[in-house]
Amino acid sequence: MPVLAPGLLRGRRVVRGLLPDRRRRGDGPADQVDRTARGGASWKVTQEVIVMETIVGCDIQMEFREIGPLTEAVVRLRMHDGTEMLAQGRANRNPDDPAQPRVGEEIAAARALSNLAHRLIGKAGGDIEEVTHSKAHLVM
Repeated sequence: MPVLAPGLLRGRRVVRGLLPDRRRRGDGPADQVDRTARGGASWKVTQEVIVMETIVGCDIQMEFREIGPLTEAVVRLRMHDGTEMLAQGRANRNPDDPAQPRVGEEIAAARALSNLAHRLIGKAGGDIEEVTHSKAHLVM
């Protein structure tokens, strides 16, 4: 199965693995092509990557605040059309545990991103319902 690689040219094929200096055309799917490299070594291309074009972009910012054993993360998503979404996540350290700020940040960040993901699913469902005029059932 091809692997999708976002961010480059749509429809362009890039083959991951060893390639000879000149690539022959019309050999069929890349995962079925056998080649002989210099020195007689035989190899097979094992994976084809289909490069996709990035259509839209968005900005994500995350900030942390620590107050004693509490770590809070706030994530802000700014879509290409100017729409903004905020989500929060928290982590509480047990007072008996040693202070490890990075662990609290990781947990708070994961919870904030999970919250954002659920909000995005809800927004996408609402957008679908506006167009189709029927209930959307999106799950994560």
